[in-house]
Amino acid sequence: MQIIENNPYRIFGTYANSAKKDIAANKSKAEAFLKVNRAVTFPLDLNGVMSSLTRTSDMISEAESRLSITKEQVKYAQFWFLKMTSLDDVAFNHLIAGNISKAVEIWDKQDSISSLQNKMICSLIDENDSLIDAVYLAEQLYNEYGDVYLNELGFGDTLQMSKEDLVCQFLDSLKEEGVDLTFLLGKHLGNDWEDYIKKQYVTPIINKILTEINAAEKVSKSNSEARRCAGWTLINNTEQELSKLKVLLDVDDSQYQVIADKLGLEILQCGIDYFNESEDDDAPQKAMGLQKRALSIVVGAHAEQRCGENVKILADIGPEYAVRKELACVTSCIKRIKGENNSLYVTKGLNAKTVEENINQCRINLNTIKAKLGSSNTLYVNISSAVVAAVVNAIVEAVNEEQTFSFLNTDKSALKKLVSESLSIMTSLSYFDTDAKTKDYYN
Repeated sequence: MQIIENNPYRIFGTYANSAKKDIAANKSKAEAFLKVNRAVTFPLDLNGVMSSLTRTSDMISEAESRLSITKEQVKYAQFWFLKMTSLDDVAFNHLIAGNISKAVEIWDKQDSISSLQNKMICSLIDENDSLIDAVYLAEQLYNEYGDVYLNELGFGDTLQMSKEDLVCQFLDSLKEEGVDLTFLLGKHLGNDWEDYIKKQYVTPIINKILTEINAAEKVSKSNSEARRCAGWTLINNTEQELSKLKVLLDVDDSQYQVIADKLGLEILQCGIDYFNESEDDDAPQKAMGLQKRALSIVVGAHAEQRCGENVKILADIGPEYAVRKELACVTSCIKRIKGENNSLYVTKGLNAKTVEENINQCRINLNTIKAKLGSSNTLYVNISSAVVAAVVNAIVEAVNEEQTFSFLNTDKSALKKLVSESLSIMTSLSYFDTDAKTKDYYN
């Protein structure tokens, strides 16, 4: 950690609680050596257990600047060694010699401000130790000695900080070093530790999620594919943040519920907008992916109900959706064949040309439906049967009408022409797939 490696007290070669005159003396020595290009070393460089330190004039000046404010002095003191007891003398002999484990063994014999802090610093330095070990030592240190810490280090006359303040400053320093403090949650630390960590991380996470939601909301609702992509982008860009938030806040927490519902409902809306504007045959399946993710995110009863309803709507959509345009076209043709729109009948006869045109249109669309759903699909067979039935009914009606008219007329040419046209039309229907009942009727 840079706060240890480049700690101002290390640069001056002193303990964190050394007298100001000792710091000034080492500073003067360092500056004098540097002027004549001589290397500057002190026993507390601890080159045997830490990376080597090469001092420069700029480094000395920066270290002095860092210690110009009392609160900063305390900050750096929290991450450097203290010498307060005779036990510390023995331990530092081993540490300076490069034997960190022996030094820790000595400090283990007594719990004091210096022994706890020195072991904590050793844990942060020693690669074999975990960060949580150092944090547990810091917790013990501030819990037991937080009220007298500043006085014992000589800062009590110039600065007032509670033990809670010391904890916050310690955690802030770790965060500045790039430590993700969320790993400390659930590690049985005190409430003041957990509460502060949550406060530090909750607000930025919520702001990040809100930013992503706002970006999705700005995507045009009339652009179906853009809205679908916006939904998945929103999911991907907030997945980690929402997981972290679930660790920081209980799912019953109102803050979590509000942001989770807002996120889930925007994902839902992206799916709705995509489905409403899409021409894709598989739009229900594509929209379902978004809607199910939305349902998995929301926690509020109202949001869950809305998401659940939309998932059910999509689940209830049958195979007809994939052929909705073809069905609409066939349905229109059937209506025209039945004469519900512009009648296919001419006076006393059948408009065979128009019937054939509609049959051809039906055939084209039925072939597409067949390709998408399969020849044995019930919907396909039913709609194909409906076409055949409609044409046969139209022919029967026209022939019956013409027969009635020709009964009173000696000229049978119109009837003969109609029968001939009807046979041709009926023959063209033989290629249509039908159910058994329609097939019998046709035959």
